[in-house]
Amino acid sequence: MTVSGRVYLGIFLISLAALMVEVALTRFFSFTVWYHFAYMTISVALLGYGAAGSVYYAFPELTRRSVPRAVAIASLVGGLGLVFCLATISTVPFEPFRLFPGGAFRPHESPVQLLYLTALYLAVTVPFFAAGLCITIVFGNAPDSIPRLYFIDLLGAAVGSILGVVLLGPLGAPGVVLLGASFLFAAGVLFAADHRRLALVCGAGFSLAFVLAVVADNAVDVRASAAKFLTRLRAGGAQVLFTRWDPVYRVDILAAGDGSSFRMGKAAAWGVSERYPGQVPENLVITHDGDASTMLYRLNGDWEALKILDWSLLALPYLFQSDPRVLVIGTGGGVDVINAVRKGAKQVTAVELNPVTVRVLLEDFKDYTGGFFRRPEVNLVVDEGRSFTRRGQQRYDVIQLTGVDTLAAVYSGAYVLSESYLYTKEAIQDFVSRLNERGILSFVRGDAGFGSLPPRQILRLLVTIVEAMEGSGITSPRDHLMVIKTQPKGTNYPVFSILLRRTPFTEADVKRMEDHCKLTAFEPWHLPGRRLGSPASELLWMDRCDREKFLEKYPLDITATTDDRPFFFNFLRWRDLLGGTGVKADYTFAAGQLVLLLILLQSVFFAGLFIIAPLFRYGMGELTTAKVYYLVYFAALGLGFMLLEISYIQRFTLFLGSPVFALAVVLSGLLVFSGIGSFLTGQLSFFDNPRTALPTIVVALIAVTLTYSVVLTVIFSSTIGLPLAARVVIALALLAPLGLLLGSFLPMGMKVLRQNATAMIPWGWAANGVASVIGSILAIVLAMNLGFRTVAYIALGVYILGAIAMRTALAARAAH
Repeated sequence: MTVSGRVYLGIFLISLAALMVEVALTRFFSFTVWYHFAYMTISVALLGYGAAGSVYYAFPELTRRSVPRAVAIASLVGGLGLVFCLATISTVPFEPFRLFPGGAFRPHESPVQLLYLTALYLAVTVPFFAAGLCITIVFGNAPDSIPRLYFIDLLGAAVGSILGVVLLGPLGAPGVVLLGASFLFAAGVLFAADHRRLALVCGAGFSLAFVLAVVADNAVDVRASAAKFLTRLRAGGAQVLFTRWDPVYRVDILAAGDGSSFRMGKAAAWGVSERYPGQVPENLVITHDGDASTMLYRLNGDWEALKILDWSLLALPYLFQSDPRVLVIGTGGGVDVINAVRKGAKQVTAVELNPVTVRVLLEDFKDYTGGFFRRPEVNLVVDEGRSFTRRGQQRYDVIQLTGVDTLAAVYSGAYVLSESYLYTKEAIQDFVSRLNERGILSFVRGDAGFGSLPPRQILRLLVTIVEAMEGSGITSPRDHLMVIKTQPKGTNYPVFSILLRRTPFTEADVKRMEDHCKLTAFEPWHLPGRRLGSPASELLWMDRCDREKFLEKYPLDITATTDDRPFFFNFLRWRDLLGGTGVKADYTFAAGQLVLLLILLQSVFFAGLFIIAPLFRYGMGELTTAKVYYLVYFAALGLGFMLLEISYIQRFTLFLGSPVFALAVVLSGLLVFSGIGSFLTGQLSFFDNPRTALPTIVVALIAVTLTYSVVLTVIFSSTIGLPLAARVVIALALLAPLGLLLGSFLPMGMKVLRQNATAMIPWGWAANGVASVIGSILAIVLAMNLGFRTVAYIALGVYILGAIAMRTALAARAAH
C-alpha cells in the first residue's frame, strides 16, 4: 500500500474522532447514568481497537479486493455506528440500581437491566471497532511506515482529546459525538478517492453529520436515569428553563416550586430548623449532571424573604464572626454567598469549578437574582477550590464548604468512584492555612438516615479532620470542633454542620452555641468540654489508639481520605462487598463498586470473545516457551501503560486545577510523546538490539517514575501560583520523558516479532489489547485500595516483569 498524504490525513482524522468521542462519552454517561461509567467508555474503546486487530488478522480476505476501499467502508461503518450509538445511549432505559437486589429507589431488581447494559456496551464498541479496523488495516499493509503512521495516529488522538474538551461547551456531548462521526465520514472520503460511489456516500454522511452536530444540543432529548433528581423533578411537572453542557457538568435549571419532588423531601428546607416559621422563598433548582442540586433564590432586595437562612446551619459560623472576609468553595446557586452578605461580610470570594454556573449567576439569570452577584463585595472566580486556595495569599475569617454533592451521594452510592480532593487530610490543612487566627472552616454535609445504616459521611469527615489537625501539631482537636445536627420532620435525612476553628472554642462560645440550638431545636453532636454521647462526640473523645481500634471494627470504611486515596464516598471495603459488613444487605451505597466489578467481568468476557477468539482462526503455530514470554511482554505493556496513565491523570489534577484539564493534558501529552518515542525507535540504531536497549529503557523508566514520586509534589507546590498556560507547559515538560520512554516499548517488541515470530504479531496486539481493557478498570480498583502512588509502583513492576519476559524469550530463541 502506498502511504500518501491522504493516508496520513485519514489516519489523523480517525484517531482524532475516536478520542474526541471517547471524551464526550465520558461526559455523556456521567449525565445519563453515573460518573463511574466513564471507565466503561475507556474500557470499551480499548476493546474495540483490540478486537479490530484480531479480526483483521483472522479474516485477511477483508482487504483482498482493495485496501483503501476496505478502510473507507470501515470509516463509513464507524460513522454510522456513532449515529446508532448516540441513538441507543440516549434512549435505552438502563437503571443501574435495578441490577442488584435491595436498596433505595429499586422496587425490584430487573434482569432486563443486564441486557440494557450489554446493549450499551456493544453500541459503544462498534464505532471504536470500526476506527480500530481502519488503523489496523493501514498499519498491516504499510509495515515500513509504521513508526510515522503510529506518530500520526497518536498525534490525532492527542488533538482529539483536547478538542473533545474544548467543544463540549459549544456543541454539547451529542454534538461532539456527531462531529466525530463526520470526521470518520471525511476519512472515508479520503480513502475512497478512487471509488466514486463510495466517496459520494461518505461525503453525504459527512455533510449530514456535520449539520446535525451543530443542532444536536437542542434537538436531542437525552434520557437521564430515573433515580436522578432531574428526571424525578421533570416527572413531577418541573419545567426545564435552561440546559448547557460543559466539560465539568451538564447544568440544568428548573422551575420546580418548593422542590417537593426531591427524593429526600423538600430540598429547599435542607439544613433548616424544623421551627422555622416562614415560607420557602421563591426559587429555581440547579442540577449538575442531572443530580447534585442547589437552590437559586429570586432576589429583589427584600432581606425578610430570606429569613430562612437565619434558621439554617449555614448561619452557625457567623455566631462567632463580625464583618468577616469569607471564602466559599463551590458556589452552586449562590446561597452561601447570599448568606454571607446578609451576615455582614465585607468581602465574599466564591470559587466555582464550572464556568457555566458562574455565567448563570452573572449573566443568564442576573435579572432573576436582581444583579446580586455583581455587588462590589462579591467576587465570583472560576477555579478548583484546592488549587485556588494553594495559589492565594489572602486569609479569611470563614471558609464555607456546603456539600452540593451530598444529596446525590448519600443514598445513591453512585459517587463511590468519584475522587473528591476537597475532603482529604491535605485539603483540611490547605484550608486551615488560609484562615485568620480565629477563623472558622465550616462544612455542611448530609448523611444517610441511620436506621440499619450506621453514620458514615459525618464520621469519615471528622476522622479526616482530626488526623489533619494532629498532623499539624494540634494535640486536642476536639477543643477546636463543634458538630451540630438537624433533621427536618418527615425525612430520614440528617444534615450536619462541622465548625473547625484555628484557636480553641471558649466556654462562652459553647454557651452561645447551646443557646442558639435551644432556639432552633438543632441537636449538638459535639461541643468542646461536653461529652454528649453521640457517635461524633464519642469518636472525638477517643485517643489515637482507641480510634484506630474503632475504625478497624466499624462495619463501614470511614478511615481518613488523602490526596493519594481521595475516594471520600467509598464506604464499603472490597473484602466485604459480598457480605459480612454487619449491616443490612443493602448495596445502594456500593452501587458504583458493584457496577465497576460488573464492567470488569463484562470486559474480560468480551475481550476474550472479540479479541482472543478470532485469532484461533489465524493460529500461531506451536506454542513454544518463547511465544508465551512474548505474550507476557505485550500484556505487560498494555496493563502497565493504563496503570501509569490513570495514576498520573490523578497526580496532575490538583496542579492543573481541574480533572478535565488533567485528563486532556495528561492524555494528549502522553500520546504525543509516546508517538515521538515510537518514531525515534525506528530511527535510532540504539534500538536495533532489543537485548541491550530494553534493560536501559526499563532502568530509565524506573528512575523517572521514582524521581517523580519525590519531586512532583515539590514542583507543583512551587509553581502552582503560575497562570494556567504556564502550568500546562510545565505539565507537558514533565510528561515528555515518561511518554518518550513508554512509546518505545511496543515498537521494539513488534520489531522482535517481525524478525523472529511473524505469526505472533496479531497475538502480541491481542495480548496488549486485552490487558489494556482490563487495566483501565483495574487501575481504579487498585487505587481505591492502595492509592494512586502505589498504582504507579505496581505499573513499574509490571513493566519490569514484561522486560524480563522479553529477555527470557530472546535468550530462549538464541539458545534454540
